[in-house]
Amino acid sequence: MFKLYDVVKSKKEISEDIPIDTLGTIVMVYNEFTPIAYEVEFINDEKGTINVVTVVEDDLRINCSFDSDMNKSNCFKPPH
Repeated sequence: MFKLYDVVKSKKEISEDIPIDTLGTIVMVYNEFTPIAYEVEFINDEKGTINVVTVVEDDLRINCSFDSDMNKSNCFKPPH
């Protein structure tokens, strides 16, 4: 399960403008749904918003997680 403000990447093409491996941030968690749904703000390489969409956990993988004090943990850096 993802948390609010986790940084994620899309595991599949969400839409034409959100291909595989697009970076996004969890901005809302819908725990009342089965499966749990997430509102994600996806961004482009210039850090501009592409779109905000609702997806399920199977559509995402974690890129970076934050603790309750907004300190980074579990951050993955791309290989050089």
